[in-house]
Amino acid sequence: MNSNRRMSGDYPLKQLDANNLPPRFDKRRSSLLKRTSLAPSGARLLNSSQATLSSVKSRKSLPFVESSAQSHKRKLSGNETINKRLSMAIPDDPRPIRSHQYQEKMRNDIFAYLQNNGFEQIHPLRPETLLKPTQKDILFMFRFLFLEIDPNIRFSDSIENDIYQFLKVFEYPYEIPSRTQLSAVGPTKWPIVMSILHWLVSTAAEFPSLPEITFNGFDEEKLIRAIEDNPPVTETATNLHISYIITSAALHSLDNNGLESFELVDRSFDSIQGAIDKLTYKVDSINHEVVDLAKIASEIEDYQNRNDVLDSDLERIEEFIVAVNSAIERSKAIISKKSPALQQINDEIENLKTVSRQLTFELESKGTSEAEIKKLSTSVNSLESKVSGMKAECRSLETVIEEKLESVKTSFGYFQSSVKSYSDRLRAILEECNPADSARYASLQLLDCPESYEEQVPILPNFQYAEFSGRLNELRLELEETVFNKSQTLDNVNGEVSLLQEQIQTNRKDIEQLEIQIKTEEARLKEDRDKKTRESNELATRTNSIKNETRSLISQTKSLVQEIAEMKAKIVKHYDGFIKDLAEEFKEDWIIADTFVEYANSLDRSIQSSLFNALNEISSVIDQQERMLGL
Repeated sequence: MNSNRRMSGDYPLKQLDANNLPPRFDKRRSSLLKRTSLAPSGARLLNSSQATLSSVKSRKSLPFVESSAQSHKRKLSGNETINKRLSMAIPDDPRPIRSHQYQEKMRNDIFAYLQNNGFEQIHPLRPETLLKPTQKDILFMFRFLFLEIDPNIRFSDSIENDIYQFLKVFEYPYEIPSRTQLSAVGPTKWPIVMSILHWLVSTAAEFPSLPEITFNGFDEEKLIRAIEDNPPVTETATNLHISYIITSAALHSLDNNGLESFELVDRSFDSIQGAIDKLTYKVDSINHEVVDLAKIASEIEDYQNRNDVLDSDLERIEEFIVAVNSAIERSKAIISKKSPALQQINDEIENLKTVSRQLTFELESKGTSEAEIKKLSTSVNSLESKVSGMKAECRSLETVIEEKLESVKTSFGYFQSSVKSYSDRLRAILEECNPADSARYASLQLLDCPESYEEQVPILPNFQYAEFSGRLNELRLELEETVFNKSQTLDNVNGEVSLLQEQIQTNRKDIEQLEIQIKTEEARLKEDRDKKTRESNELATRTNSIKNETRSLISQTKSLVQEIAEMKAKIVKHYDGFIKDLAEEFKEDWIIADTFVEYANSLDRSIQSSLFNALNEISSVIDQQERMLGL
């Protein structure tokens, strides 16, 4: 119908209705960012847009395009910095990056921009984050700023490689760090990386200052001057901006019904893509939480291993208790061996008394004088008193030994009951941590993500002008013939969109339930972990207490041995005095004196041998206990 008039250079652009433009044309940044991507993944669109610009410049059927392109080219040719930029060497960075004052300024600018433009990540952004950021924080900031400059950028699996490539495409004016340096940013490299982020912030802040794009009273020369006075980032971006304005004006000449159809499809798919992006972000967050749960499960496994070690320690303690009980039985045997020796001493004392009475009777029968008898009686009484003293000391020794034995029995009984309680408590904990319950800590099975959709946007012409003109005529006729079919197709698309939205809502509810389940499981695991930690600490404290009690018992046993040794020394001393007294009293009758001395020596050897054997056995038991405790 009016295709020739619409595509000719005499088309009255001032008659275009701005109210029928797509909603994106009302935003400053959308004219450049929402259609053509500067990223490597959008290289085909970039080349095709430049080819379209070159084709439009070479056609004389659009006078206003020819004049604007020539004017723009002529003005850019005067800018030697832009034309020679690729051929020049990378200049030195004049910014004082190592200055603390300049670093503080960069941090404030970056923080203000990110906070004002809705930067989001797993944890909230704080000024302290820019002092010592993590590698994940740095990658999140790069990704956000690249999307601020070009929302159509698509990232690969290696975002460090994407950062390097995108900085080259955006013509970063200074030296770009290598991929290896970007993959591990340390404290020394952080000021350099922060300067790149600051440059991206400054670049992203320039885009909202681009002139408003309207087609009412379209003034090409005014638009070119405005762009050159406040150009976008690079010459490439400026050319793309101009090319897009021209091709958008041509596309606007299509019938409003066709544009509205494309706008409806575009908005529908934009809303779907936004919902899918949010869902993908939530799924990524859940994956991070699942990784944290796996770490918690690993900690629980380590705790189980430590409990196994405690179980082996418990078995060793039980073996030690058996050894202690055996030592107690041996101590009883030693005491039982000692009792006959004490009884033998008492019998020998009674025999001495009998011999003394017999000697007194013999002396009286021989007619010994009364003075001599009194003297002998006094000597005998003295001997009897000494014997009584020795007998009393023996009883005292026996009493002390029995008391010490009872004390040892009581202490070891308490020790045995404490260890049994410790054993029961530890076994209860081990039963609670039974590996059979490990299914509770198994990895969670995430819901499948909804099927992804390819981005569909209105297609810009990417071919030569002749093909472009013919295709527009064909498209106009096709739109006029199939408008009814298109409306039905849009109804079907709307139905599919509704189904997709319902599916997204269902998936969102499933994800919320999964988040609640994960939080509940985390709280329960944390409570169990804290409980097991407290019980382990109590068990460790009790074990140390038992060890201290055992050491105390060993010390008491050593003291008992020392007391027995001292008693032995006293007995030996008394026997020596007794022998001397016998020798003094019967020095005139050497037969009686020799008999008493020989008998006393044999008795002394018997007692010393018994005490020596008992002390050796007790010392061996103490040494064995100390080795078992590792003292």
